[in-house]
Amino acid sequence: MKISGLFALSVLLVGLSTSNSLSFQRHLLDVRSSAPCPSEWNISPCECTGRPSAPSMLCDKVKDTADLERILKANKENMNFRDIEIHGSALNSLPGNVFSPHTFHLFLLSNNSIQTVDKAAFKGSESNVQVLRLDGNKLTSFPFEALTGMKTLQVLELHRNQLTAIPDNAFPELETLANLDLGSNKIASIGKNAFSRLSGLGRLELSNNQLTSLGERSLAIDKQKQPVTLLLANNKIEKIDPAALAGLKVERLNLANNKLTTLVEEVFQPLIKDGAEISVEGNTFDCDQPQMTWLRKVPITLKQRVSGFKCKNGKGLDEFN
Repeated sequence: MKISGLFALSVLLVGLSTSNSLSFQRHLLDVRSSAPCPSEWNISPCECTGRPSAPSMLCDKVKDTADLERILKANKENMNFRDIEIHGSALNSLPGNVFSPHTFHLFLLSNNSIQTVDKAAFKGSESNVQVLRLDGNKLTSFPFEALTGMKTLQVLELHRNQLTAIPDNAFPELETLANLDLGSNKIASIGKNAFSRLSGLGRLELSNNQLTSLGERSLAIDKQKQPVTLLLANNKIEKIDPAALAGLKVERLNLANNKLTTLVEEVFQPLIKDGAEISVEGNTFDCDQPQMTWLRKVPITLKQRVSGFKCKNGKGLDEFN
């Protein structure tokens, strides 16, 4: 299936998400800044690097939130930075307006000790931000309303935190968001229409969480622009509501290593018919249940799109007829 250029860009960015690749991320995004590094602005222990037309703020040695605020408020003149990088610091919160009056296109804030993010933390950068990385922190919740107005956001990484739930209608309208990573948290529930306004989403990572079920419209996306890859491996999913996907177009669905015993016809028949690649290894299916009889009518050529299927009697999907 054809993948949009925006999604391809976001996949490349995520694939290059190690600390060694951050300079490449800055080079890849064609962003221009309005001012060079400040010459008389006391930003220690931060450093300002990069081209004069596209400065970057490196703040790995910042002591705490107060230290960061002191540095960013030292110059009251608005500066447009390409990015701010803070990794491995003791930073434990992002208060409202912490980055203002300055604007940033990339917030690279991985592997700190951030526990709370104010809904106005990124105020002033809404129209500029393209990448927001908060992976590897200590977030138990996230103010999704903080994303409102981020019309150019392409990549959002919240994996390796301690998030426990995604509420109803969680995400605001974000047409350009192509890659969303919520993997390796403690998410046990996803609310109705949580992702429905992410029309440009191409990849949704929810693996390695604590999901036991997928409720009505929990994974629905309205006005979908492209097929999506859904990664839900290594959860505890036992039940999928017939309307969980609500007509979602899917390129790939990974449900490996869950606790499924049936494949709900309303969910899986449209996916198989449309040629989605589905992985279900690590689940043990009760092929004698009436809910499974629809699979007998699926042509063998389409059954081949489903990998890892095993009945509890050991038979594979190709033998299920």
